[in-house]
Amino acid sequence: MPQDEKLAGVSGRAGDFVPASAVAEFCERIGASDKTPKKLARGVSGVQVETLSMALLALEMREKLRELGDVTTHGAWLGLARQ
Repeated sequence: MPQDEKLAGVSGRAGDFVPASAVAEFCERIGASDKTPKKLARGVSGVQVETLSMALLALEMREKLRELGDVTTHGAWLGLARQ
């Protein structure tokens, strides 16, 4: 299953039915509330970087995690550098 589909399945954006037990297990693995998967899928800015990192690890999206931490290319880091 492609990585984007895993995220879509968690958020339900792809129309997938995700059992409450699966969402609860995911949230427990990343140390977050049951509302966090939808926040992650929508890109809500209030999600902690640690929570996002744990979600990427849980979804086996290590390349995305590496990209997030790359201070030379990630927009958030570049914005801070300009300040």
